[in-house]
Amino acid sequence: MDAVAALGDEERRSVSAIEVREQHTDPEARLRNGIALREHFQQFLKRATDVEDVLAIEKELNRIRSEIETAQTGFDRLMSEIELSTLSVTLERKQIPGPLGYVGYGLW
Repeated sequence: MDAVAALGDEERRSVSAIEVREQHTDPEARLRNGIALREHFQQFLKRATDVEDVLAIEKELNRIRSEIETAQTGFDRLMSEIELSTLSVTLERKQIPGPLGYVGYGLW
C-alpha cells in the first residue's frame, strides 16, 4: 500500500479487516461431524441384515454425503477468502488548466 501511495499524493486511506475465525469454525465443525456420522452409518450398514434396514441406512448415508459436500464447499470457499486480500485504488488525474484557464486563474 505504501508503494502505491508513493506514486502520487495520497488523499485518503482506509483499511478494514473482517474476523472470520467464527465463520471458519462452523463449517469445519460441520464437516468433521458429518464425516464422523458417515463413518458410524457405514458401520451400521456392515451389520445390517434386513433389506429395509439397508435401504434406510443407504438413504441416510446419501443425505449425510450431501451435507458433507455442502460443508466442504463452504469450507473451501472460506479458506480461499482467508488467503486473499483486496486492494482497491482510485486514481484521479490532476486538473491541468489550458492557456485560457491560466488567464482565468490569474484573474481570480
